[in-house]
Amino acid sequence: VITSLLRLQSGEISDKSIRAHFEDAIQRVLSMALIHEKMYQSDDLVRIDLKGYIMELAEDLIASYSIEKPIDLKVESELDYLQPKSLVSTAILFNELISNSLKHGFSEMDSGVIRINIRTTQNNTKIECDYFDNGSWKPPAKEGSFGIQLISDLVDQLDGSFTKEISNGTTYKFVFDY
Repeated sequence: VITSLLRLQSGEISDKSIRAHFEDAIQRVLSMALIHEKMYQSDDLVRIDLKGYIMELAEDLIASYSIEKPIDLKVESELDYLQPKSLVSTAILFNELISNSLKHGFSEMDSGVIRINIRTTQNNTKIECDYFDNGSWKPPAKEGSFGIQLISDLVDQLDGSFTKEISNGTTYKFVFDY
C-alpha cells in the first residue's frame, strides 16, 4: 500500500531528480517489506536466512534499476541469521549500499562486481561486514549527502562503526554489535 501510494504520487512529478528521491524511498520500503515477507515464510519468525535475504534484495534492486549490464554478485556469510532488533537497520543499510553501487558506481562501466562478506569476531560479540564494489565513483555533488548520512545513522543504530576506502573500487568495513 505504501509503495503504491508513493508510486502514484511520483507519477505526478515532472522533475526527474525529485522523482528519483521517491524511487529511492520506494526501494527502502520494499527492502523492509522483504524482511517481513521472509519472517512470515520462516518457521521461526526471528531467523531469516541472511545470505538468501541479501541475494534476493540485490537481485530485486538490479531488476528495479533496470541494470542491463552483468553484475557479479557474491555474498558470503558465517551468520545464518541476525537478531530481530538488527534486521530492519541491516536491511536498509544493504539496500543503500547496493543501490548506490548500481546507480552511481557502475554508471559508466560495462559490468560490475559486488562482494559482501559477513562474519563474527572471535568472541561472537561483534559482526564484521565488508562491502566492496569495483565501481568508478564520482565525488558526491555535496558533502554530507542523504545516502552517506543514512549509512552513518544506520550504523549508529547498530551500535557500530565503519570505514570507507576508495582504491580500485570502494570498500566499506563495518563492525557492529551481534
